[in-house]
Amino acid sequence: MAKRYVVLRKRECSSMVSTWDELLCVGFGSVKPYKLYLGAFEILGERSEFYDDEADEYILPDDINGKAVRGSKGDMVIGYEVENASYRPEDEFEFDEPSECEGWLAGARWVDDRLLAELNSAVVKLGQPKAGIDRPDAMTSRF
Repeated sequence: MAKRYVVLRKRECSSMVSTWDELLCVGFGSVKPYKLYLGAFEILGERSEFYDDEADEYILPDDINGKAVRGSKGDMVIGYEVENASYRPEDEFEFDEPSECEGWLAGARWVDDRLLAELNSAVVKLGQPKAGIDRPDAMTSRF
């Protein structure tokens, strides 16, 4: 089952030892209909594993363990799937109140003049969550 989410924005972040892309995502919540969260592209492996001595360059495969390779970032090979970044808790909200997320967006340093309009458009694009698919119901186990 494909995950249903929209990546609103992407920015590059860095520390003294690495760089990564931080993604601002909106998807379906478990308590309220929608959630905002920070994500990152899935890490599929280390780039050093794909160094070709003869060519004197990194040669990345098209896929790793059945997952398509997007490219590399720093020393990591990344895929296309987005994982929730655990360093900042997500925030859930109602469809008609995306502005209730402004505090969360400001704390994550993402808020600007156009973002709430983009968020509203993304929620419309996602549509309503479907019970048992996008949101757990009584028949769905939660992992």
